[in-house]
Amino acid sequence: MQALKLLLSFMEEDLKATLYIGRIVLFRAYFLYDTRISPNYELTVVAQLIATFYAATSYTAVDTFVVMLVLHTCGQLSNLKRDLMNLRPRTSDEFKTKLIYIVEKHDYLNRFADTIEDRFNVMLLIQMLGCTVQLCFQCFQALLSIIGESNELFLLEISFLILYVFYVLIQLYLYCYVGERLLSESTSVLQAVYDCEWYNLTTKEAKSLLMIMHRARSPLCLTADKFCTFAQELYSSVSVYV
Repeated sequence: MQALKLLLSFMEEDLKATLYIGRIVLFRAYFLYDTRISPNYELTVVAQLIATFYAATSYTAVDTFVVMLVLHTCGQLSNLKRDLMNLRPRTSDEFKTKLIYIVEKHDYLNRFADTIEDRFNVMLLIQMLGCTVQLCFQCFQALLSIIGESNELFLLEISFLILYVFYVLIQLYLYCYVGERLLSESTSVLQAVYDCEWYNLTTKEAKSLLMIMHRARSPLCLTADKFCTFAQELYSSVSVYV
């Protein structure tokens, strides 16, 4: 009788092991409960899916928010250049009114860009270092997969690594692109002042434009905590080393 009970218990354990085959959670971790039984398994998978969605949304929202602020600044600088090139006053009072508006807007945009830089430069440094480290480790992992023994999941692993490296490069390129745009738009204000019809102005009015030209000589930029400036040159350097 005891042998029969022991046999039944072994059969029950084998049946449970068979049922638990394939019950793997999305992310490996140590849990305080058994994730193989129901409803623990289903609840754990659902919780990991929800956490993944919110983590990806939060991570992407920060990037898009910074990019939106910088591109908004670039658009306002473009409008400022248009106002400068269309500076054709009829009277001296009209010139003063338009010039005051342009100078105040230029000063506001400079302070707005400096605020973006001060608030996010530490975060951008962490992002820069994180992207660089991820690229190094992923490329090293891909090299190990190529050198090592091939298995049935070799193509899947290489495809995932290439896709992940491509995603990290896209994220880094996004920051370098907006940094390059901000740098270009801020310095092109100087050219816009030169392209306006300053030769039709009086000497005193033309000299008033020098304050804008002097300020535009200092470009606005997006940096990684003052260590490096996000531009196409930085992206090229990182891509070459990778």
